[in-house]
Amino acid sequence: MKIVALASSKENGGAIVYDSEDFHISSRNPLDLFEAITHPYSNAIKVVWDMDEFLAPILPLLPKDVVAKLNRGERVYYDGVKLFWAVGKGQLFGVNYRKHIKGNFFEDGRDETIYQLKTFFPDDTASSINEIRNKGTLLLNTLQGMGMKPKRLTSCASIMSETILRNMRLPTVYTMPEDALECAEWAANYIREWRTTYKQGIWESGIWDYDKTSAYPSIMAQLPSMKDAKYIKTDGRIPMDTTWGILVGEVTINKEVSPIIHKDGKAYRGTYPDFITTDDWDCIKKWDIGDFKPVGGWFIKAPVGRYPLEYIMRRFYQYRADGGLKDYLSKHMVNTVWGKWVERREKESGQIDFGEYYFPPYACMTTSKMRCAVCDFIYGNKLENDVVSVVVDGVKATKQANVSEEKEFGRWRQNPVTPVVVLSTAMQWSGDKKPGGIDVNQILSAIKEHPNSTAWHGIALRFLEQEREFTELPKTGRDILEKVYESKAFNRVDGVI
Repeated sequence: MKIVALASSKENGGAIVYDSEDFHISSRNPLDLFEAITHPYSNAIKVVWDMDEFLAPILPLLPKDVVAKLNRGERVYYDGVKLFWAVGKGQLFGVNYRKHIKGNFFEDGRDETIYQLKTFFPDDTASSINEIRNKGTLLLNTLQGMGMKPKRLTSCASIMSETILRNMRLPTVYTMPEDALECAEWAANYIREWRTTYKQGIWESGIWDYDKTSAYPSIMAQLPSMKDAKYIKTDGRIPMDTTWGILVGEVTINKEVSPIIHKDGKAYRGTYPDFITTDDWDCIKKWDIGDFKPVGGWFIKAPVGRYPLEYIMRRFYQYRADGGLKDYLSKHMVNTVWGKWVERREKESGQIDFGEYYFPPYACMTTSKMRCAVCDFIYGNKLENDVVSVVVDGVKATKQANVSEEKEFGRWRQNPVTPVVVLSTAMQWSGDKKPGGIDVNQILSAIKEHPNSTAWHGIALRFLEQEREFTELPKTGRDILEKVYESKAFNRVDGVI
């Protein structure tokens, strides 16, 4: 497999399309330019650097209604050619020369898809055709060095799916027993991540920032095999030798820091009906956070000691040590796996199409085990009164915990101390984090330079959403510079099921 790079430019009221094999066509007729895109090469993948830039000289030559449909992601027939533009991240553009005969009958012809390379090099550029080809060759060689030989370069997710997941026979809703599909439905309604701000303020000298190295991949590595698994429904009683379960019933939470997240994203105190997993139940009992009264449950008995994703997750983590492109690909590819388990698309008709790997039980297990790991870390290090924020697998606190600064698969680590600004869960700055496209020094400088202002870089205090009850909130920059604002959990009492 080789890389053929393409580029384009405006020329004489039309455009020229040329490739890295010295083939080119200049024309005002877009059909001629599509000839260049589909020029046949044996065993080749065609790439451009930036799809928007590549198509910019070509699209104005097409009728406006065709361009409008392409911009909406529709497949369009234009003068016997089918065109498709997947707009957005991981862009691709397809040209199909199948001639439409009648109804659903076509005459086979040339078919070509070109892929956008900058998707895989977000911090890089390539200006010449040779640079584009070299980047594409580097990508292909790196993937092959990781044991992957893709035929398409759409995105990290598509490559992971094509080269790894399809060879693993992972469980999906399509392989579940039909009478157990309710278990998947319950799990789909209880996929919740922990994102909560407990204190609002500025810490110029820094606070302690922790996260779990390769958090989701390390949890996914321990997910049980579902081959020969048994699904059992009960009135809430947990069967012997249960691997995992999801229950419905009455949740009671009596502490400020809790891993139980409501469907609205808040972690309440009080008593209310909800789902809970067996991991959650063990966790809140372990730390005396609350209680649970079940009225029903689905449970899975899976084979002991079989973890289908462990080898892949650990292997890709080891690749990250090589740095560069291999690090980027490894990180993003393993992180796409969780998304495959919840992939669903709603059509204009309202019909829901589920992804090829749709399997909510795995997604639910992962998020639940992640929340419990964070809870164990907080209470195990006696940080419950010192937590500033929790964001999925990261904890900021005003107290030091006994953890290493070294990265190790699935272990907690302490990040370098930097200034920290926390205004909400979505808007908190530290280290290299850049919410709103600005770093911690920029937001800190803006607040200091305009202490009487209520907004900086388009971020307004009055529009920030909070998951907890702050009895007092900062009104200006001076307020946030002079004081740390504390919160308490909202109380919820919904009655029983």
